[in-house]
Amino acid sequence: MSREKTVSETMIAFLKDSGYLKYLIDKEGQEEFGVLDQFLKKIKNFEVGYLDPSLNNFMREITLEIESGEQGKLEFDIEQGPDMIKVMTIHGAKGLEFKHVFLVNMVDKRFPTIERGDPIELPEDMIKDIKPKGDVHLQEERRICYVAMTRAKKELYFTSAEDYGLARRKKLSRFMVEMGYKDKPAVSGGRTSKYPEYGEEVRPPNIPVKNSYQLPDHFSYSQLAQIRLYFKDSRSGQGRVFVR
Repeated sequence: MSREKTVSETMIAFLKDSGYLKYLIDKEGQEEFGVLDQFLKKIKNFEVGYLDPSLNNFMREITLEIESGEQGKLEFDIEQGPDMIKVMTIHGAKGLEFKHVFLVNMVDKRFPTIERGDPIELPEDMIKDIKPKGDVHLQEERRICYVAMTRAKKELYFTSAEDYGLARRKKLSRFMVEMGYKDKPAVSGGRTSKYPEYGEEVRPPNIPVKNSYQLPDHFSYSQLAQIRLYFKDSRSGQGRVFVR
């Protein structure tokens, strides 16, 4: 059979003849189907990229990958599943959306981070692009924060802590302050300061979301409401923002 059929056809025939495909259908194994789908995509890429996409050559390719230390990691559709908590960087979340998003470490010097100089400084005459005026690092961090907030479709949570195990208490992120959440000064005699809004549910005003907008130079509560913190939800029609 392997000599007459392609690798993908052989794979599908094996799944049917062995009864494994029926087993997954009866079990409703969504995660297993996801693995098979990714494996079939790998086979399809092999068939397109090789002059002789035979089963023997495919097995040699897989063997070489295993011997080189390849663990066979498959790329999943993060938005579709499997149903679990997804921990990722903001850069890794670009282009994705989730019903519930938690932004952690919303404290000073963690977000925004401390600007670090370039390892290698390039001469000015070698740089063709015009550098923007102002604090470039802060502008970029604010843009990243904006990207993170707009990943949420229904609920957005901000989290922070005063004590991260260091000598000094952490101040609230300046981005949170720009959005209207004030960092109350510490009370003498210990780390007992609280954020007034800490743990409260915040409901943005009912302002329609615009499809196009310009990234602000700073965050304010009114701008925050306009750029998407009033989230649309197909069932409830309104999203929510939480501060923890």
